[in-house]
Amino acid sequence: MTTISSKKSRLWSIDNKHNFTTITNHIAIKIDLEIYGSLSHAQSGFNGSPNATVNGHLTERRAEVFLEMVVVALTIGGWFASVLISKVIDKLKSYLEDNHDLYADMKNRLATLEVALPRIETAINLSEARPIKDPDLVAWLRHLKDAAYSADDMLDDLEARFLYDRLKSENKVRAFTSSKLETFKRTILSDDDLKNLKNLTQHLKEIYDDINSRLPELNNYIGNMRSATRKNRPFSTPHEVIGRNTETDNVVKVLLSYRGEEGTSSASGFVVLPIVGIGGVGKTTLARDIFEDERLLPNDKSQENHFPLRAWLEVSNNFDIKEIANQLLSILSQNKSLISEIVDDHRYANDSLDCMLKKLENMTTNRRFLVVLDDVWKVDKDDWKTLKKALECGARGSTVLITTQYQKVATNTQTVNFVKLDVLKEYDYQKLIEQSAFGDQILEEHKRKELQQIGRKISKILQGLPRAGNALGNLLSSNLDSNHWNTISNSEWWEHDAVLEDVLPSLGLNYQNLDASQKLCFAYCSIFPRGYIFQEDRLVHMWMAQGFIQPKTGGRMRMEDIGRQIFAELVDRNFFQNVSEKEYVMHDIIRELAVYLSLDECFVISDETEEIPPKVRHLTVKTNRLDAFRDLSRVRNLRTILFSGKYKTEEFYSTLKDILKYSKSLRVLDLSDSQTEISKLPNAISNLLHLRYLDISNTKICLLPKLFRKLCHLQVLILQQCPFNELPEGMNKLINLRHLCAEPKIVSLISGIGKLTSLQELKEFHVRKKKGHKIEELRKLKELRGQLLIQNLKNVNSKEEAREAKLTEKKHLDAVHLYFEIEDGLETGSGFILTRTHKGFSKSKNTPNLEGLLEGLEPCCDISELGIKGYDSATFPRWLVNIEHFTSLRSIHLSSCNKFTSLPPLGQLPFLMILHIEALSELRKIDVELYGNVHEVFPSLEDLRLQNLEKFEEWSEVQGRKLFPCLKKLYIQNCLKLTKMALLTLKLPIKELKINSCGDLGSALPECLQRFTLLTMLKISHYPHVTSLSLSNLVALKTLCLSNCPELSFQGDSQSLSDLKQLEIKEIIECPKLK
Repeated sequence: MTTISSKKSRLWSIDNKHNFTTITNHIAIKIDLEIYGSLSHAQSGFNGSPNATVNGHLTERRAEVFLEMVVVALTIGGWFASVLISKVIDKLKSYLEDNHDLYADMKNRLATLEVALPRIETAINLSEARPIKDPDLVAWLRHLKDAAYSADDMLDDLEARFLYDRLKSENKVRAFTSSKLETFKRTILSDDDLKNLKNLTQHLKEIYDDINSRLPELNNYIGNMRSATRKNRPFSTPHEVIGRNTETDNVVKVLLSYRGEEGTSSASGFVVLPIVGIGGVGKTTLARDIFEDERLLPNDKSQENHFPLRAWLEVSNNFDIKEIANQLLSILSQNKSLISEIVDDHRYANDSLDCMLKKLENMTTNRRFLVVLDDVWKVDKDDWKTLKKALECGARGSTVLITTQYQKVATNTQTVNFVKLDVLKEYDYQKLIEQSAFGDQILEEHKRKELQQIGRKISKILQGLPRAGNALGNLLSSNLDSNHWNTISNSEWWEHDAVLEDVLPSLGLNYQNLDASQKLCFAYCSIFPRGYIFQEDRLVHMWMAQGFIQPKTGGRMRMEDIGRQIFAELVDRNFFQNVSEKEYVMHDIIRELAVYLSLDECFVISDETEEIPPKVRHLTVKTNRLDAFRDLSRVRNLRTILFSGKYKTEEFYSTLKDILKYSKSLRVLDLSDSQTEISKLPNAISNLLHLRYLDISNTKICLLPKLFRKLCHLQVLILQQCPFNELPEGMNKLINLRHLCAEPKIVSLISGIGKLTSLQELKEFHVRKKKGHKIEELRKLKELRGQLLIQNLKNVNSKEEAREAKLTEKKHLDAVHLYFEIEDGLETGSGFILTRTHKGFSKSKNTPNLEGLLEGLEPCCDISELGIKGYDSATFPRWLVNIEHFTSLRSIHLSSCNKFTSLPPLGQLPFLMILHIEALSELRKIDVELYGNVHEVFPSLEDLRLQNLEKFEEWSEVQGRKLFPCLKKLYIQNCLKLTKMALLTLKLPIKELKINSCGDLGSALPECLQRFTLLTMLKISHYPHVTSLSLSNLVALKTLCLSNCPELSFQGDSQSLSDLKQLEIKEIIECPKLK
């Protein structure tokens, strides 16, 4: 975003009325003659005009600020438009592949457009480079974006028709080769299609003609803000820092803790401490407070504490290592204790970088220094490493403070944990605003209290951001009258130029450093209301639906992965703040920046909204009233609608029906936050061929329209917490569906789910014997990620049939769980066989032979979690015996495998952390077979659980091997015959020990407590065999639970529990001998 300047000489006047179209038409005619040899479209231009709101309602200065934001916002749209135009060209070329006379003219235009596209992007780039105020340029950018949207919609319509007609025809024609598909596309192009395509290429060509004439003029304005740096500022006036005493003290203590004698090497005492926070939060102010702190300045009492060499550099967006080295040499060579003037000394400028760095190293060797690098935006790792090497020769305690909005800068440079600077607390913020507003003015007590009360209300508008508080306080100081203060209190902060001009530039460069896709994604966030809790995946899926995320041609990264990278970048740049593990918020001022950048395309309807602005494309309805939808012509361009309110059923259904009828361009529809009793969606939703994201979770909707299958562009469908009992036929025709979020029983209703080859996740697959639900449906689902649980595997008849799932080819899965048991009440199709007898026919259950079935279900060796349940065969498959190839396995669950008499060699898995063995009814003994042929057994295992092993008697001892070096949790439950447990005889780093309903382990249990000295939790229950325990060695114990141990008593002093100083939870139940 370009910096807002108060100098009118730098701004184009909004009164610039010359007609851009008139000038460019002459040039366009010449271009047209050169390219087409005709005047067919030479006069077609467009009529650009200044925004009516700017002309009618804003002051000249506010208009300048507004227009500047318009240009910034439109250049974002321009980048999006260039991406769309590129996509349009590629699609059109695929439709016009054959040399058909009918398409010759369009093909020529496409070829011209391909050449033109780089110039369009150049024009957009130049427009973004500087605050251009020409309303005709604004009009051109609007025109470009509108045309790109229209082109994208039209081609989307064609593509959806092609896909849907192809899928309808699959019943008649089983296979389509790519060449047949292209022929098919060409044969269904109607006369109207041809006319529309022709108009589309014509329209885009006209846009190119207009901007082509503008490029020379734009080239005169390449004062790109990105290369600008802030000058090194003197500290001209003393200042009082409010609300940052704790932060200042903490940093100063860190710096003093590294102090050493002058003349000693820094060794590990070189400190790089970044200060991170959003723009305007006070990072520079805090750094200045630290820089001028008396404890770090020279003084007579403690010469060892001060920094003889001190320098302050403002780096901004240009981390030029040579320039930084030059300035450091210039400043440090003056050896001043404080900066009192701007340094502009270039005596070292002609030196090579190596020469500069050598001089810098000589200047700082064994001398302690404090350097502040203020407002750093990006750091090249190699450049930073080089600069750091030159500075590490300073005396111990030498320090570099870095201020930055970009968390990645902090993590790449820090040697101690960075300081994350938050907004001011409410009391401090009120004090700051009052200080800026009142200054040294003397007011009558009653007037001061009146204004203070209004000021407290105002302070809540800005949510603790110091720069905005100072700017607003200065605005308040201009008129210490309650009417003036109330007027400001009842307005938005960005309605005041003084605040706007001070706040936005501090955030703008952060935004400017984003790439085109990141800018689009950030601006889209303005659709969400204040205080909204963002969830990463939900937001990324919406970005995908809008086309903001484009995978690179030939690249392997998914749209989801690119989107998560963008989200992470926005978090690193402090556009989002993390409030919990998967939840984020956006500061109000950051959101207002997004509102500005989205211009009039994103809008939130509130209770005060009378109507929807005409240019809105993305809409959130945060009101219980639906009056704004009276004029449905306002929703024709909508691409997003999010409902958040409580609505009457009939009124909401009727309004939604009308919206869906008119909003043909809709990509995102979200009803999940609406409170409504509607039980079905209007049939009109089936005509939304552009729809890519539909969320109806947490509603009463239980029916989808019969023609729902027409939505073949749909990428995300969320049906969670909905009372569905059935789905319409043809759900498997949603071939672009990537995310289907619904209860597993609902997903299992989809017949032929294997055709949804774009699916990225399928939590569960329920195998049945009827067509469309067999295990072969998994064959082509190669993009699945996360967890896959396959239920009812007893419905698979053979190893060969099991191999049809192609689990080895699903390389992106993290977890595979194989459940053989049949769900209760599940119809299995041909699950019975008829046998002829002398009395006729008898029906018996068809139980498949499970021998070898698991062999055919071998998963990819890259999985991290494996679960097997209900497998009734004593034979291990080959891949489970040779399990050492599964080097990524972290967790294994074996349950209800009732014929297992031993376990496979799991001990040789190098990274296995969790092993749960449950309900193996024939398992009697665990011995050396479990360990495999390695010396260090279970080298990473932390969690071992043995549960419900009714015949398990012994875990055998083994000699000469290193066992369980990392084991932290050992749970033994319902193993009533277990009498020998070798693990209890070892010295292990166990922290949690839980024994419930176990056989008589003799002295092993009380003796192990003498070795398990790291225990923090001990739970023993339903264990009548234990008679005494000594807890004196368990000095780290925090939780002690003993229950139903009738013979248990403590060894030694009965008051020994009082010696357990860390004990927090103590539960003793049904242990009569423990008092």
